Amino acid sequence: MELLFISRLPRLLAILCTGAGMSVAGLIMQQLCSNKFVSPTTGATISSAQLGILLALLFAPESTLWGRTLFAFGAAILGTWVFVWFIQRVQFKDAVMVPLVGIMFGNVIGGVTSYLAFKYEMTQALSSWMVGHFSMVLKGRYEIVWLAAPLILLAFLFANHFNIVGLGRDFSKNLGLPYNNVLGNEGRCSIIGREIGFENVGAAAESSASTHGSEASFEYLISKDPDFIFVLDRDAAIASEGAKLAQEIMENELVMRTTAYQNGRVIYLAHPTAWYTAEGGVTALDQMLSDLEAALL
Repeated sequence: MELLFISRLPRLLAILCTGAGMSVAGLIMQQLCSNKFVSPTTGATISSAQLGILLALLFAPESTLWGRTLFAFGAAILGTWVFVWFIQRVQFKDAVMVPLVGIMFGNVIGGVTSYLAFKYEMTQALSSWMVGHFSMVLKGRYEIVWLAAPLILLAFLFANHFNIVGLGRDFSKNLGLPYNNVLGNEGRCSIIGREIGFENVGAAAESSASTHGSEASFEYLISKDPDFIFVLDRDAAIASEGAKLAQEIMENELVMRTTAYQNGRVIYLAHPTAWYTAEGGVTALDQMLSDLEAALL
């Protein structure tokens, strides 16, 4: 029984808290970045924490376990914040580029850490902190992991906020912030212009007072004569009864005169619900990218 409380139970609790904390942290990062490939390992969090531990070893060699943990925590928060701040300001980004940026940023931090560790002969001491195992977990050496429990609870209480952020800027605006340019680079389907790289000829359309944005006539399409036309079936997205399908509406003489129609480049988005109501979410983003890949590749 004594062995249970000294070794077995502490080890089990440490594993549970660590695993739950890492999974929640990864999910939050995916929601904030709207990318299912982002995680603490691809978002420079681990590399930043490693740098924090090295700084603690260099500048506070007599620090306790709690002190070094605070160094690692502060550096991890700072590194992750820089990564998220940068990603939010990148104009062209896709599901693969975002984690690649994080990996490159993490490697830069890791390179600086390795250089400092080698210069000050801290390589072996630092490597001992980066080995993830629970064989040495005993009573009195794992209690710091309990900090993950209130943080997980806090994440649970604010789960709705993270979900709304993960739905993307456009959908978040629909929950209370009006916007006036559905055709422009700030509305639904804006990922096609902002991230995928297509020039949005509808961005110059006159805005209306409606919170659903501006409208464009078929004559407007002819005047712009786009090379591609991406069609979002709004009525299908909201399950509007008795509405005509978008394809039936688009099959008319005016649209047929456009370059896009003549070259077979009128693309009907196969998952209208994802595009109209959940743009920016992880699952929705995967469906949206699959729609574009199926039509363009």
